[in-house]
Amino acid sequence: MTAAVDTSDSPAHKLQAAICHDWPEGEFFVAYLRACRQWYGRLSEHDTLLAAKAAFTYRTGDKGAALEIATALPAAPTCPVID
Repeated sequence: MTAAVDTSDSPAHKLQAAICHDWPEGEFFVAYLRACRQWYGRLSEHDTLLAAKAAFTYRTGDKGAALEIATALPAAPTCPVID
């Protein structure tokens, strides 16, 4: 049985889901990672590109710009390690 994962409209949660959607499942946060994968799979082509841009921008060191981009994404799974 998979635990339900809440969603959030917070840019931080949207950005984290964009970053984590392709992480392999392991021992921890399995339900969250599955929810991220499902969330990403339901994105439109435009939103998929936005998610990729947000994740890339974050990885290049500009968290502020990444969060700004992520604002335009739909509600995403709530990350268990973000307040």
